[in-house]
Amino acid sequence: MTRDEFETWFAGPVENLKSNQNNGFIVIMLCCAMVEAYARAKDGGYSGRRLKKKHIEQIAKCIGISADLAQVFWAAFRHGLFHRLVLQGRTLKATQVNGVFIHHEGTDAVKLVGDELAVNPGALADAVLSALRADITAINAIDTAEIRSPSPSVQP
Repeated sequence: MTRDEFETWFAGPVENLKSNQNNGFIVIMLCCAMVEAYARAKDGGYSGRRLKKKHIEQIAKCIGISADLAQVFWAAFRHGLFHRLVLQGRTLKATQVNGVFIHHEGTDAVKLVGDELAVNPGALADAVLSALRADITAINAIDTAEIRSPSPSVQP
């Protein structure tokens, strides 16, 4: 994917969406998709369904959190929103986290507040976009060969 494609297809829309707090779930979903593609690209491309430990570590580095916290975030937010369209709390029983929520204050993308995991969609978007923009080599490795702009003859 070129820098222009990344900015047009993903970064620009996320920047627009994050300005409205009601778009929090959508912003988180887009950030998860982007950071997963990024982590896989850093590892040489898509390899299997499940993320490996090194992918979670790359996601943690991108967001600026520990790998353990990234694992909890991934289970609660990515898996919950992508598979059930809700935050997934039941998978957290083996952790010290007893709840999850979205907030819009401060600059931490993901943090523990007491025993609850808090995600700030705007700060998450800022962290993910900053990391991806800083590593254009990995962005270029994301295969978009099958994505094409519509031809001029295609009408909406």
